[in-house]
Formats: sequence, C-alpha cells, structure tokens
Amino acid sequence: FGVRGGVEFGLMSTTEDLSAAVFYAGTNMPTVFKISVGAVDRGASLERLSQYRGEKEILYPPMSYLEVTGETRMVNIRGKVTRVVSLSVNANQTCGTIEEVLGSRRALHVAMLENYALEIKGELAARLDSEEVKQRLGRDYFAKHHGHHLKMVAAISKEVERVVDTHKARDAKWYNEDDGQYEGSIKVAMQLKQMALGKFKHWLEGADAVALGKEPMHVVRRKALAELHRRLKDAQRLPVSEGVRAVALELCTELGLLVKSVDETNEEGEPPLVAAGSGGNVWALELLLAAGCEVESSASKDGVHHGWTSLHWASLLGHKGSVTCLVEAGADVHAKTEAGETCLTVAAGAGQSEVVKYLAEKGGVELVLAVDSEGRSCAFLAAREGHDEVLRVLIEVGGTELLMLREKGGRS
Repeated sequence: FGVRGGVEFGLMSTTEDLSAAVFYAGTNMPTVFKISVGAVDRGASLERLSQYRGEKEILYPPMSYLEVTGETRMVNIRGKVTRVVSLSVNANQTCGTIEEVLGSRRALHVAMLENYALEIKGELAARLDSEEVKQRLGRDYFAKHHGHHLKMVAAISKEVERVVDTHKARDAKWYNEDDGQYEGSIKVAMQLKQMALGKFKHWLEGADAVALGKEPMHVVRRKALAELHRRLKDAQRLPVSEGVRAVALELCTELGLLVKSVDETNEEGEPPLVAAGSGGNVWALELLLAAGCEVESSASKDGVHHGWTSLHWASLLGHKGSVTCLVEAGADVHAKTEAGETCLTVAAGAGQSEVVKYLAEKGGVELVLAVDSEGRSCAFLAAREGHDEVLRVLIEVGGTELLMLREKGGRS
C-alpha cells in the first residue's frame, strides 16, 4: 500500500548515455526514467554486442520491478523540457537462462526418475521385512540360506539405477527435438515402479529368485501378464464369477485400464468403462466388464458429457466392434444422457452409418423416433450435418413419421 511502481514483463533495455535516452523519450512531454542500481540489482552491458554500440546499452531480465523513489521533476536537458522520474530497480534474479529453459524437460524428467528410484528402494526394503517374505522363505530353504532373495532385490535396484543413468546421459536436445520420444521416456518412468515391484511380487508368487535376478524387468512383466491372461481363461471356465473378477481386476490394474477399483473415476468424472469406450479396444472393454465394471455406468461430472455411457462414446466415434461388445453385454440402447441423447442420436449426428444401422436394428422404431431434450431426432441431426447415408438407414426404419418430427424451434 502506498508504493508506486510496476513490473516490466519483457527484457528491459536501458542506457548510460543521457542523450540516447532523451532521443527515445519522444517530443510531446518527453519522459526519462532515472534508474538507481545497487551491487546486486544490475543489468548486463551489451555495449560490445549491441548494434548501437555508442549508446552503452544495459539490459535487464524480464519481470524486473521498478519502484518510484522520488518526486517527478521537470528538467531542461539540451534544450528540451523533460520529465524525469527517479526509480530503483529490483532485477529478477530467478529468470532462467536459455540453457536452463531448454533443459527444464530433462531436469524434471530425471528428477521424477530419481524420486521413483528412491521410492522403489524404500518399498523393496520394507517388503523384505513383511510376513509374506517370511512365509515365502519358509517354503524356499536355499533362497533363505544363500540370500538369493537379497541378491534379486539388489539386481532390481541396479537395473533401476541403469534406467535412471540412461535417461540422465541424454542431453537437453534429446528431450526437446521429438515429442514422441519424450512421451516414450515418460511412459518408461511411469512403468518403472510397477515393473520393479512386479518382479519382486513374481518371486513371492513362486518364481525362482536366481532366475529372476538374471532376467530384465520388462521380460518378467511380459511373462507375468501372459500368466494373468492364462489364469483369466482358466477362471472363465469355472461357474464361480468371483475368481474371474479377481484375475481380471489384477490384469486391468497391470495394464493401466484402472488404478485400483472399478468404481473410481477420472478427472472428467468417468468410470473406467466409460473412459475405455472412446478407445475402440474391444479387449479392454471385455476385460473391464470381466473385472466387474457396470455396463450402464456413466459420467457423473456436470458438463457437456454428463450422463454419457461407454456405449455413447463408442457410438459417437464409430467403434462398431465396441458398440457390439457393449450391447451384447447388456448395454441399454435406449439409455439417455442428461441432455436426452441416445447412442443412436450421437452416432447419427456424427455420420457413423455402420453403427447407426446396427443400433437401428437393435432398438427398432422406438429408438429411431426418440428425441433429445431439445426435441431433435436422430434424422434431424443427420440432416443438419449432411449425412445422407445415415438418413437413408433411418428412414428405412422410422418412415415418414420420423421426418415429420419437429424440434422445439419448429424445424423438422
């Protein structure tokens, strides 16, 4: 309160040459800022680099703060009445260099990997003292006697360190020249902890510690996933569904289809099955359904897609295989969103003719004649977007009655 001043958002060019300052001050009430500097708040001299060397240019970093420290004075400078404002400058000392800005991706990525490495070592150490390990060693005399499990943990830690060192060895340019390879390195980092702890878990489940110590983490993870797939197939042959759900849920977690529970939601308020509906991966839907996801689960967050189910997303994006999978699993083709949209409504508006034909056959006239909260039919939306093939399919089922439907504004 009571302080006068402001922040210069860009680079601030100044000069030690009074005549140069007056030259740029203008003709109509010229104004010159007289800036006091200290031992710390100083700019960089560009006198030897500037194209105007005689002007003795001093450059300050962006986000430097200028504070008015005295009264404004009117001074005659070389025949010009000039307004002189006394200021002090607080140079932004935290502004990064070009090298630091370009290296920020690398620095953040390496820091994340190093943090994961510490977490992995801490969790492995904690698990070595767990009751599960004691029970496992009770069944494996040689591992306990020769410390094979400790050697395996040490091998895991070394492999994690090698991954970190590999990413450290890449220069800043590598992280900036291709977004695809940067995204790939992020995926490696995100999977590192899962692979390391998964290797330890594989030993707890009965694998040989000596053999595991020699195998790379990614190979162990692939074998573990293959084993989960096998167990799922075996469980599906049994009449009890709980076994299927447990294995399917574990597989979904390993594959990243969900974090922990079938009831969780993402930032958009979507349960796992709804989020997977837009991907077009039938196997992912089948796996989530086997894990216990409700086929009618919908997005709960208020917004444009409030109430959308997995079937709505698959229909909108034209994933016929996914649509078929969901309908055969019991999805209601007549279900509506908060805005009154059916899966056929969104498919017709998007011009997804194959999906429209399939849904029209499944839902019949009742579905084809359904309208949203604005009174718009699937034919209205298809016609508005110019989807002739979709219109032909809809008319075959809905007939002229469909064409006579009018939305709230009176348009058909």
